[in-house]
Amino acid sequence: MFNTKERTFQIILTANSRYLKKWMKLLCSTEEYYTTFIDRYLDTSDLEYSLFEFQSYLKSIGRGQNITIEQIKECIDQKNKSRLKDLMEEMLLVPVDRTELKNVLRLKMRFQIEEFIEEVKEYSSRRFARVIEEYFLFLNEAG
Repeated sequence: MFNTKERTFQIILTANSRYLKKWMKLLCSTEEYYTTFIDRYLDTSDLEYSLFEFQSYLKSIGRGQNITIEQIKECIDQKNKSRLKDLMEEMLLVPVDRTELKNVLRLKMRFQIEEFIEEVKEYSSRRFARVIEEYFLFLNEAG
């Protein structure tokens, strides 16, 4: 049985973009996370801000922060798109689409991957796609 806040949330999800739905599904991957989000973070007047706040909370408790550069590099080297997508989404706690994933697969050297991951983590409050776009624009201009 849904309470009023949960019912409102479900209506918002039905009417909003697929991106927000994917993001919500990623962040609330367990019943405990879902309950915490609904009870402590959901602001029905601003779902995107609520998701950003909840994402920050999850990172602060360590979710996704144990993924290593070696794991990312191994996926890139093996061109394992599915595993790379899963790792990137868990580490960054945002949905990763095919275009973004394709750009990440272009990184070959460890220092490029480290630099990219740090850039993304530093600006994790911004939309992931925007950070990727800016990083690869800079990379292309640099050489």
